[in-house]
Amino acid sequence: MIVHARCDCRVIHGQTTTRILKDYSADGIIVVDDEISKDKFMIQLYRQVLPKEIKVFAFSIDKALNKLKEADNSSKEYILIFKSPLAAKRLVEAGYKFLTTLFIGPQNVREKSTFIVQMIGLLDEEMEALDYLEEKGVKVILNPTFTTPDLTWSKAKAKLTR
Repeated sequence: MIVHARCDCRVIHGQTTTRILKDYSADGIIVVDDEISKDKFMIQLYRQVLPKEIKVFAFSIDKALNKLKEADNSSKEYILIFKSPLAAKRLVEAGYKFLTTLFIGPQNVREKSTFIVQMIGLLDEEMEALDYLEEKGVKVILNPTFTTPDLTWSKAKAKLTR
């Protein structure tokens, strides 16, 4: 089953091992990203930074649609990671139904992005993706530093002055 779902532009990093894996027991991490799924070097790097007993899988959005259904029905526990909210939106558009909350971790503040909260800057299309996900019934929580466990996308968006 998927025990935690998260968007984080850093994908797998130190906080994954020091915080997320302590809060959520997992047999594996599933990364859903079209580019990363083809990058053998990055997949190997992710495997090296995690404890050996934690498996790492990387799937394209198309392949993830079936693999996540298997994971949802498995007795094994998985953490699901997207690099961007756009990938989560595409997965839902393809028919996937989130059975858990989607947490938004760090998203780089970039040119043309809107500062949302500390460590989260979103482009217009990423904000539209979060709108879409909420419309489809996905609970979206912005929690980049693990200090805002109740900050929904709707609440954060209502505070924006754009």
